Amino acid sequence: MHIHICLVSQQLLANYIPIRMDKPDQVHLVSSLDMQKKGLTTRFETLLKQSGFNSVTHTGMPDAGMAEIQRFTRALYDKVTQEYPTARMTVNITGGTKLMSVAMLDIFSAAGHAIIYTDTAKDTLERVHNCSLEPLPAVLGIEEYLLAYGATVHDSASWHAEWRTRAFKRRAAAELLAQITQTKKLQALITVLNAMAMGALSFNGDELVAPQQAFKFPLTAAQLAAVQPLVEAGLFALHDNHQDVMFLDAERTRFICGHWLEEYAWHIAEQVGVNEVACGVEIDWENSRTRNELDVLAVHNNRLLIIECKTVRFSDDRQKSNNTLYKINSLGESLRGLFGQKVLLSAWGVSPTMLDRAKTQGIKILRPHELAAYIQQWSGVTQ
Repeated sequence: MHIHICLVSQQLLANYIPIRMDKPDQVHLVSSLDMQKKGLTTRFETLLKQSGFNSVTHTGMPDAGMAEIQRFTRALYDKVTQEYPTARMTVNITGGTKLMSVAMLDIFSAAGHAIIYTDTAKDTLERVHNCSLEPLPAVLGIEEYLLAYGATVHDSASWHAEWRTRAFKRRAAAELLAQITQTKKLQALITVLNAMAMGALSFNGDELVAPQQAFKFPLTAAQLAAVQPLVEAGLFALHDNHQDVMFLDAERTRFICGHWLEEYAWHIAEQVGVNEVACGVEIDWENSRTRNELDVLAVHNNRLLIIECKTVRFSDDRQKSNNTLYKINSLGESLRGLFGQKVLLSAWGVSPTMLDRAKTQGIKILRPHELAAYIQQWSGVTQ
């Protein structure tokens, strides 16, 4: 029998990743009262249960006072060895306070048990008992990562086969719209299409209430050439007069209204080859009735990338830009952990002031044509 023993701390993944690596028969969580009060012990128990690991929790580890910590650790050692006298034990000393780690190291290593330390900054696991290093494998998926930070995935649009079928069929349309944002003489077309699509939808975007819309200006030859592939993709109908537009249903209208950028980001991450990517991710928070939707999430090498997609023009609207940055920052800080990244993917350029504000909050603002190179750099995946 193989047992992992962990000190519960704020960064659950430093304990969880080696568990996923070693696949022990049982996990013993050693928790202080502070970690219990913060809900981290219960969260770790939930994460282990959902991943199929059997766990046992030992509470009451002192936060301070070496003599008390040693007494608790000795009693813990005696209890576990009496119940499982032939078990092979691995003790993860990454979590807890330094004094807790020292006590666990002293008592369990003296008995010949394995000691490990997770260095997430360097993506390595150090097996202290034999002074060996090994790289951390990519074991985390999106659901596990979020659960470690108190969020449960309710659903993701891209998990559904029907969504993926639609997305692949209109991939060329998403790429075309991304290209148009880079073409000055066509940029107004995106703005007008977006406005018409918004006008066609109900306030919450669930229903098509005014499907008939019209361009307020005659299309140039270049604009007509750009619109035609979108019509051929079945995203909307264009009358022979090249002015009147008929939107066909709410889902395709939402695509024109801005969802194309989310699908574009999803396609790019898929193409780069990250470990997992999801679009339209709905999450619920522990101890809260709040539900949030995240545009695009990617996990690669046990790190999270959060992408918020916007097709609106921020221009000098300080309130709009502040609200957007606040949302990304608040969700990102709650979910990303120590090494995750936050990205605002904007169809349009933003002001230097907004760029500066984003930088102070650790948010990278990108245009569509910059996304592929950024994800390659972030993930380390080479084409």
